[in-house]
Amino acid sequence: MILELSRAAGAVPSGRLMKEGPAVWQRPEPLYPILAPVIDLFARVVLDLRVVGGDRLPRRGAVLLVANHVSWLDPPALFVVAHRLGRRLRFVALSTLFDVPVVGWLLRRGRMIAVARGSGTDAMVREASRALAAGQALLVYPEGTIPRPGSPVGGRPGAGLLALTIDAPVIPLASAGLERGRR
Repeated sequence: MILELSRAAGAVPSGRLMKEGPAVWQRPEPLYPILAPVIDLFARVVLDLRVVGGDRLPRRGAVLLVANHVSWLDPPALFVVAHRLGRRLRFVALSTLFDVPVVGWLLRRGRMIAVARGSGTDAMVREASRALAAGQALLVYPEGTIPRPGSPVGGRPGAGLLALTIDAPVIPLASAGLERGRR
């Protein structure tokens, strides 16, 4: 798998961003030091990760990563890449995943952000803006789904609206090879 981080697009200032994030983003995360190495070990065994341009990911401060979605392995792979680069990564995930046993519990404990299909983007943009205001690294998949190979899928408006309302770098990220697993 190849993950390529492009150069950051200029941040678009906005007076709507909160000055400080809510306390939820500042709380300790007792599971992270336990789960991150376990997920990293899983990735080392199952995936052949290669990162191009990892130096372009800011080591601290708010950053919005916008990636293509090629496999259900994308989130754990990108979690591992961010972890190896010294960042904790938050994801925007479908709200239905929060109802899946174990997965939902992990998503809530990891402070991931839910988006409900067909209900608009206001709540997601609001919560994502709060996370970014607190200096978090946030990943959004604009397609909102994993497309079939060779079937282009247009992006949904949430990622674009979020990028226009934040004062943080927006970094495009390209993922390739996960749809095939380890070679």
